[in-house]
Amino acid sequence: MTTAESTRDVRDLLGMRTTAARVLVSLYALVCLVLAAFGAEHTSASWPPALAVLVCTFAAWIGLACMIATATFWTYATGQGIGPGLSLSLVNAAPVLMSTFFAFTLRPLAGSIYLLRAMSLQRSAEQAASVAALEERDAQLDRLDSLARPLLERIATGEVLEAGERRAGVLLEARLRDGLRAPALQDPQVVEAADAARRRGVDVVMLDDHGLDGVPPDEQARLRRAVADELDSVSHGSVTVRVLPPGRRALVTILVRGDSVRRIELGSTSQD
Repeated sequence: MTTAESTRDVRDLLGMRTTAARVLVSLYALVCLVLAAFGAEHTSASWPPALAVLVCTFAAWIGLACMIATATFWTYATGQGIGPGLSLSLVNAAPVLMSTFFAFTLRPLAGSIYLLRAMSLQRSAEQAASVAALEERDAQLDRLDSLARPLLERIATGEVLEAGERRAGVLLEARLRDGLRAPALQDPQVVEAADAARRRGVDVVMLDDHGLDGVPPDEQARLRRAVADELDSVSHGSVTVRVLPPGRRALVTILVRGDSVRRIELGSTSQD
């Protein structure tokens, strides 16, 4: 369950966190204070009304009991008996009883509702992830089928492969390996540049440690374009392109070994 879902309770179910509910409660509290203030004019001490506001707000049953006791004592002391006092004060028991009933029935029910909702959302997210994984698998299988099937059918004939076909097999194996080891670099521009470099005899290795996973798409496109340009510039030797782990200063490193050794670090535009 998420933090937002875990903090929800019966107040959310009844809409008590809405602006309208807050305004209504504020107006009710204001009316109570006004009534207490007007009532204080006829008392010798100001603390009983203030105490009544706090007991009736935060301890309703205690406030109701005090109200009933006060009303019955007043009617008894004035010679009216306890009946009028009870009839005047017991009517206030209905809203307190109703609120108590809701507190004991709706509060656990609200917790169950939000727990089931969180479980449903989590199950939906898991199902969406499973569907996305299946779609990605199907896409990879289609890609593998389109790339490898012609060469595999040629091998299945049992005939000796020509030099060009063997070279095509080596390039295909390297491309498939890149797809497994460097998925973040599987952009058509980078793939074509790597294939072209390998045809020139350059040994190309690409690795992905997921440093681009949280990078914006336009920034990723810029970095892939820089990788492709660097691959296009190498005529011999070897090139190792690595997407670094998250948290590093640079995002991508390119190590070129040829007549000399040079290392290129590519970062975000704010770091370049």
